[in-house]
Amino acid sequence: MRHDILLNKKIFHFSEDNLPCLVHYKEKTGGSHFTISLVVDLFLQGSKILFFSKYHMAKDNFLEQTKEKESKIFFIEKKEDLVGAEKHRVIILKSGDEDLYMEALKSLTDLKERVVLVKNFEIFTKNILNSSLLLKKIILSGDIDRCVDKKTN
Repeated sequence: MRHDILLNKKIFHFSEDNLPCLVHYKEKTGGSHFTISLVVDLFLQGSKILFFSKYHMAKDNFLEQTKEKESKIFFIEKKEDLVGAEKHRVIILKSGDEDLYMEALKSLTDLKERVVLVKNFEIFTKNILNSSLLLKKIILSGDIDRCVDKKTN
């Protein structure tokens, strides 16, 4: 079941025009759930999604909120699975696989059309952060105070 985002007691819908977006939060403050709810809302509005997280719990939350939409979601465990992945609205990469994420950025022909989520960005290497910052439709979610490098090139 989808969880709505409220602003001034009214349902609020983010759009791709609100991107890029940084969601900064401390552990156990609800930022993770907020991020997933934001991505679910974009998906339900028709956005294509590339989903990358350090841990599987974010994926589980996404799947819980998008029940009955499984046919639009494609899971990628290895580089070879990227072939033809563009036909799916949501691509979920194997949790924590930085090499797979970098390969997806290189090989997905519709990358510019996709909202890209990097959940737990503070835990990934500088290479992941720098590559992600080049994207227009990016959502970076995590604790910036724990980031590997707050100053990027």
